[in-house]
Amino acid sequence: MMGRWMQQIQKGADAVPTKPTQHSFVSSVGSPSGDFEKKQAANDPLTPQQVGWLASVASLLEVATHHLVEGGFIDRHDLDEQLDAEPSEVARLIRSDPRWY
Repeated sequence: MMGRWMQQIQKGADAVPTKPTQHSFVSSVGSPSGDFEKKQAANDPLTPQQVGWLASVASLLEVATHHLVEGGFIDRHDLDEQLDAEPSEVARLIRSDPRWY
């Protein structure tokens, strides 16, 4: 029984695949969409808005901006996603982190 299946598999391997006649869903996977905003790369310079927001949060916490970044309290994703967040709310959230003290 196993020999018969193996023969069919080997026969099928000799056949040349045909080109599809219609585009399938798979052909669109990986194509860029205009609906999504391009994210900044981790090593891109900060925008003036990001620098200002980070400085506001650092000022409320009475630390330098690099302390927040190097300590892992704010990362690049936060700078991209939380830019509209109120700095005082972010500072309150950072103070609640057990690593803060």
